[in-house]
Amino acid sequence: MPKPIYTIGIIYALSWVAYFPFQTITTDFFGSSIFNGSQNSSNPDDVNLYNKGVSFGMLVISISNFLVLIYGFIHEKLRKVVGLRWSYFISQIITAISLSMCFFVKNKWVLMGTLSFLGVSSLIFNAIPFEIVARTVALEQMGTYMGVLNSFAVFGQIFANFAMVSGVGSIRKEPGDAIGAGCIFAIIAAVYSLFLNEPTDPTEILKSSITPYICDPIR
Repeated sequence: MPKPIYTIGIIYALSWVAYFPFQTITTDFFGSSIFNGSQNSSNPDDVNLYNKGVSFGMLVISISNFLVLIYGFIHEKLRKVVGLRWSYFISQIITAISLSMCFFVKNKWVLMGTLSFLGVSSLIFNAIPFEIVARTVALEQMGTYMGVLNSFAVFGQIFANFAMVSGVGSIRKEPGDAIGAGCIFAIIAAVYSLFLNEPTDPTEILKSSITPYICDPIR
């Protein structure tokens, strides 16, 4: 396996370990920890509070996805200015800051504002690994190595599910701790991404190798 793909694969897995709890238990976090409800309570008021929290959590995820749509229009331009390495680094810093808020922030609006930016970071860390594959291997090998990248992502999701959602979540009994713990893996991914060798963009090579043809005017 080419070294750039192996390296970004590990970083990609770490990013998914960080992000996966947010994707899976955010609604439960808002329902139980922020709105102080309970889905298993015999008190209808507790159940109603939990359902309101779940609805608010779904709104947070929806806004996060909306920011993906907005940022998608400018991602290519910013990526060309900043580069792959620093784009990935910034995405993981955003992830780390956003997730860490779940440890100590209990205001639903503040959490909405911070967690929504995970949409931007998720677009970046899901796009760059596949661009590195496209820059590294021949066209006929892309399908194989993109499948390899997906395997790294799945491994990260499985690890996060067992170690954080089921592990930290069952020990601490607090969904926010399981989500917030992802900031540790985001920081590791951010540091590791600084050592990423950024392959040359083949389109830039093509542009630089083309000599403009100037036709002499007809006399």
